[in-house]
Amino acid sequence: FVWIEPGTFTMGSPSGEAGRQETEGPQHAVTITSGFWLGRREVTQAQWEQVMKTRPWEDSEYAVADSQRPAVYVSWTDVQDFLGRLNVAAGQMQYRLPTEAEWEYACRAGTTTAWSFGDDQAALEAHAWYSANAWGAGLRAAQPVGTRQPNPWGLFDCHGNVWEWVLDLYALYPD
Repeated sequence: FVWIEPGTFTMGSPSGEAGRQETEGPQHAVTITSGFWLGRREVTQAQWEQVMKTRPWEDSEYAVADSQRPAVYVSWTDVQDFLGRLNVAAGQMQYRLPTEAEWEYACRAGTTTAWSFGDDQAALEAHAWYSANAWGAGLRAAQPVGTRQPNPWGLFDCHGNVWEWVLDLYALYPD
């Protein structure tokens, strides 16, 4: 896990940013008032199996069974069960998903650029698995976790590979 210090950041992306989706705005200031721990990498299949004793990715068309690949084909409810089991084992409520704001804050890692490594799309391949270097190269499944460069705060796979679940509801930002 990586400790994420509290702070303020601009959430969302600028309206003129290339590839921006309408749901990524409007930009607004957000203050994270309490620090939190966040997993350095995505939860691996090995970690999921150890806790849940299941393999939801098994027999799925776009998944490869590999202990170092992320656990995929898991629902938000499945993740709540996973976290509940971790909390029972820990004897306290210490594990939860980050909020969307916490996740974006940690992903941005104090930067104000399109990606945590800057605005140069040519550098994307070194930091992320995405359509061009995965799907376009015939790698039609999530790739092993932590195999691209981390963001400035030491978090891997913030850009690309698989989507992450967050604690709160998916909704448009208020104006």
